Amino acid sequence: MNVKILEDIKIQSGGNLSSDDISVLTLLYQPLIGSNAYVLYMTLFNLLSREKLTKKCLLKNVLAVCNFTIVEFNESKDTLEAIGLLNSYYNNQKGYIMDLNIPLTANEFILDGSLGIYLYSEVGEDDFKNLTKHFKISNSIPSDFENVTKTFDEVFTTSVSNIPLKGNYLSKEKNAFIKFTNDFDFDLFCNDFSKTFFDRKELSDKLKDTLVKLAFTYNLTEAEMQDVYLGSLNNKGILDYKTLPKEARKVYQYKFKQDAPKLSDKKTEIVGNDIKSHMKTMSPGQLLQELSGMPAAQVDLEIVYKLMSVNKMSTELINVMIYYVLKVNNKKMPTYPYFEKIANEWGRVGIKSLEEAFDYLNKEKKTNKKSYTKKGSKKPEWYKEYKLEREEKDKIIKLDDEEKYKDVDYKKAYDTFKKL
Repeated sequence: MNVKILEDIKIQSGGNLSSDDISVLTLLYQPLIGSNAYVLYMTLFNLLSREKLTKKCLLKNVLAVCNFTIVEFNESKDTLEAIGLLNSYYNNQKGYIMDLNIPLTANEFILDGSLGIYLYSEVGEDDFKNLTKHFKISNSIPSDFENVTKTFDEVFTTSVSNIPLKGNYLSKEKNAFIKFTNDFDFDLFCNDFSKTFFDRKELSDKLKDTLVKLAFTYNLTEAEMQDVYLGSLNNKGILDYKTLPKEARKVYQYKFKQDAPKLSDKKTEIVGNDIKSHMKTMSPGQLLQELSGMPAAQVDLEIVYKLMSVNKMSTELINVMIYYVLKVNNKKMPTYPYFEKIANEWGRVGIKSLEEAFDYLNKEKKTNKKSYTKKGSKKPEWYKEYKLEREEKDKIIKLDDEEKYKDVDYKKAYDTFKKL
């Protein structure tokens, strides 16, 4: 939901930022969210009362401090929400509450199933190593030392009394994890497992979150995610969380190689009233497969992930965009900046649902009096602007991006994780 310039907003947080938090925001988050979102987060935090960690103000005051337009504010706000640094709440009479989350620790961020890999792909191997090296510590305890630390009950005695402890208190809870909406069937995932390999009690919130992220990003079924889980067990039968993303990529690559020859001869044409139902019931990876006749390329899945995590788009909205872009682009998949331009335009006009997206595109058709699939037809303003900017560069950037993701050595990435 877009905030209007005269809205009342209340800024709040459950804790203060430490110097380590600021380092993580600057060096790890900023390459993903961009400078505008970074500036907005730091500004909102610095506006807070140091004592109560709350602040009431008008949005126009925040815009003045940040030197933002209302469009830049809303885009940055959406980015912070998507990456897990901000929760927004709205009341028709009272305005907005913007609840700032403390960022993940460096360890949580780097080893996260999505954020660590996303950062690695974004900045490249050398910069990734330099960034992670900044947070590496070497204060491990030698194996020949014994832990002789006293426990609480060895030092203190307690007496029970009725002490009132209700209310919200200052905390350093790290709750800035990104959230996904997914219909992953955990019952199906658990039922076929032998108890030798998996106990349902092991299905923690952390494991659920990781499985959902990977299943969505790589378009894997519950059965395929079982293979991912089993492949991530160490020689003692204990799950290694750092191995899960690598195993998911292995399963996806195997699926790609096995399915590609069969699918190249059989294409599904999506026409008429089937379009909307397809958009609502399939993942973007499945849609790309149907439209191209082969499994989605890794670089294309990265674009989908960015649209979901950075631009905070729903899967059905991403599907409409992919369908539309491939149509106007002669079935060629452009780079992420192309999609980002459209996402920003849709955000400005308030498109939030599949129906709104189709209505908007139909209005564009009527306004232009020609279909945007016809050569020489009039395109939306954002399209013409983008085309002028990228006409000479698009092919080069496309090849560079494909080469970049093609050559990413994920084994090296996870080896780097393991050394942290």
